[in-house]
Amino acid sequence: MKVKLILFFVVLYLTGAFAWWTYSLISLSEKVYVTQKQNLELQTSLALYEMDVLSQECLNPQGQPVLINNKSYLLDTALFSAYFYKSFGNLFELHFYPNSEELLLPVIKPSELLVQESEKELTKRKRAYYSEALFFMFLLFIGVVVTYKSIDKVLQLNKQQKNFMLSVTHELKTPVAAIKLITQTLNKHNLVEEKRTELLAKADTNSDRLTKLIDGLLLALKIESKTIDTSYKPINLYESILEIVKEIKSHPSFEGEIEVNNSLNFSIIGDPISLRIAFSNIIENAVKYSNGKAKVQIDGNKNDMSISFADQGIGIPKSQHKKIFEKFYRVGDEEIRNTKGTGIGLFLVQNILKLHKAKISVAPNYPNGTIFKIRFK
Repeated sequence: MKVKLILFFVVLYLTGAFAWWTYSLISLSEKVYVTQKQNLELQTSLALYEMDVLSQECLNPQGQPVLINNKSYLLDTALFSAYFYKSFGNLFELHFYPNSEELLLPVIKPSELLVQESEKELTKRKRAYYSEALFFMFLLFIGVVVTYKSIDKVLQLNKQQKNFMLSVTHELKTPVAAIKLITQTLNKHNLVEEKRTELLAKADTNSDRLTKLIDGLLLALKIESKTIDTSYKPINLYESILEIVKEIKSHPSFEGEIEVNNSLNFSIIGDPISLRIAFSNIIENAVKYSNGKAKVQIDGNKNDMSISFADQGIGIPKSQHKKIFEKFYRVGDEEIRNTKGTGIGLFLVQNILKLHKAKISVAPNYPNGTIFKIRFK
């Protein structure tokens, strides 16, 4: 949260600083434009002052009466105009207008071309500054979005890793503690054979649970490092799923029903070991989150080479459908969670299916539960 707050203030500062910089440049450009206009006006005043000198060179008894600085002259206006433009170039425009006393008044004003060029230059600069401001804001927006997403991703990953460490610690400690308790009981007490057999079976179950957890973690590492070994061969989905279901049902804590439809009686090409892990994770999740006695329906479709796992459990919110395949991700908070798990099960499922060029999708199973559907090519 502190990192996001710092990012907010940095963005606020950059936006304010750049807005002030843009405003300053535009204000400076406008001041330059005003200065240029004032300079032209000053030069106009000087030109009016020097017109007396020009008129002395253009006197002509046959000329037209011209009023210059409250003095009347008979001037050759054509010659006067020529001298004027020779003296001042293209800075000004000279026009003669008659007054009420039928005297010609010379009127000079800054060249329209120069004024237009100054205005165009001001407009050009303003557009350049506004364009730079918009481009900067666009880049800043993109940068903020990317940075925010990166920070959010890191924070989420940290949270998921924390959840992962909590869950793995629990998952490792539970079977180890159970096995230790069993061995201590066997060592300290002279139990009847039936009780010894029961305790050894529990130790074996916890040992299998520990092995499965470690195998899952190692498989995740192999998938990420792309060192997983696969051996592709024909696999009958019906037989493979039945074998997995039989193993899950044999667990002492299993309650409910798992129905395997014979529509699955077709074969695909795949790696038996990794696909068994993928199918097991999906079915075990359906049982784990059954909200009571499990009720799972497994169907197949040979036409589109697909297999679906439908449960009637607690379901998965639609907003979480993509996230559940992320490594370490589990819905909810690990510190108050009741169900077991490490958050890598569905991560393994998706990546194993990618190796088989298969796709998995999630959909709600109305009125309750979730449907996972896998489509092979």
